[in-house]
Amino acid sequence: MQLRTRYLQSKLFVVNKDMKEFELKLGELTDDERQIILDGCLINYYRENK
Repeated sequence: MQLRTRYLQSKLFVVNKDMKEFELKLGELTDDERQIILDGCLINYYRENK
């Protein structure tokens, strides 16, 4: 597991009566942690990366 100084940052929207924009930032992640997020959950990660 290699640690890289890459960050995950995304703009998101809450859709309700009004549309509110907010930004999500995560600090340093390992390649595995980043892939778990991209896969949607740990179960999907294990299914895809046997």
